Amino acid sequence: MSFKGKKLIRETTNYTSDLSGNITQLNITTEQYIPREEPDFIKLYLDHVLVHKDVSIKMSPILFEICKLSTYADNQNGGMMIFLNKFTKEQIRNNLGYKSIKMVEKAIDNLFKNQIILRKGRGAYILNPYFFGKGNWSDIKKIRATIDFNSGEFIPHLEFDVRDSNGKLLDGYIENEDGDIVNISTGEIIKSIS
Repeated sequence: MSFKGKKLIRETTNYTSDLSGNITQLNITTEQYIPREEPDFIKLYLDHVLVHKDVSIKMSPILFEICKLSTYADNQNGGMMIFLNKFTKEQIRNNLGYKSIKMVEKAIDNLFKNQIILRKGRGAYILNPYFFGKGNWSDIKKIRATIDFNSGEFIPHLEFDVRDSNGKLLDGYIENEDGDIVNISTGEIIKSIS
């Protein structure tokens, strides 16, 4: 027996009968599992990302290890962050059985140069959200909005909802003669339109 949206785990039937065998009381206890929404997941073909960016597919195992270290997308805490210090580089080296950490360091440099990972600070990177997604789409979308797709540079203070669903600028923002979006109250350039 199953129920729509639910999976039956166990059903217990207890009954009481009189001396003639007639059932006088029937108790059926049902325990059910109600599944939650599908959990967040990652599905990515690392070799395809590397080939797309013209990077040797020999780096695929290192990229996989780096992806495993990534946090979930969370804009308040940085999102899809990877901290690649000496300790984590040694972990990657050990996990892959390399003799030297140099292979890992070269791969990190190459992945950075090809914008597969993006540098946030010393030893701090994020997975490029145009190639990777780990977590909720709404958070990944917000991270994408803070990165210039062509340069891989972070756009400071970009508000994701600068335009409404019709493409019209929200109140408080204007577009100047250079095509930049400007915050009227602060004069800050929010985004340069290419």
